[in-house]
Amino acid sequence: MKTKLLTIIGLCALMPLSSCTNSLNSDPNSIMAQAPGNAWQWGSDLDQALRESKKTGLPVVVAFLAPTWCPFCKSVDRNVLSKQEFANGMQGVAIGVQFDFPTRGISFESIPAGARYQITGIPTFVVVNSNGTEIGRIGYLDNPTPEKYLQYFRQFKLNKR
Repeated sequence: MKTKLLTIIGLCALMPLSSCTNSLNSDPNSIMAQAPGNAWQWGSDLDQALRESKKTGLPVVVAFLAPTWCPFCKSVDRNVLSKQEFANGMQGVAIGVQFDFPTRGISFESIPAGARYQITGIPTFVVVNSNGTEIGRIGYLDNPTPEKYLQYFRQFKLNKR
């Protein structure tokens, strides 16, 4: 399965990119809501998420996706990220930051976070601590479900402060 995962990630890496944005969240300064009762959501500001991580003790999940053109990203988006079960399960587990590559043409390293975490294919989810140090990484999982990804992300839940 590891070989299959690496092959899939490698195939997506070969697809050229033309632009990269954090387009899935219209507020560039927003981060995942942490207060009870607020819905979990992806943010788009990694520095702000890292500051929030220092306050809350939660890790940060940095997602690199192209759900408009990458078939594996579309599958993860449709079967995992868009599900309420995933949002509910991530509440209190991690802070989310998502970078979306909406069209093809430029390298993943063209954005600072892509270069920092040496992104070579998509979808890629990098789990980092409050200092921005990578503590985990996962890509596409066969037959993706919210529970498969939640199980992976839950193992990195840090102790408060």
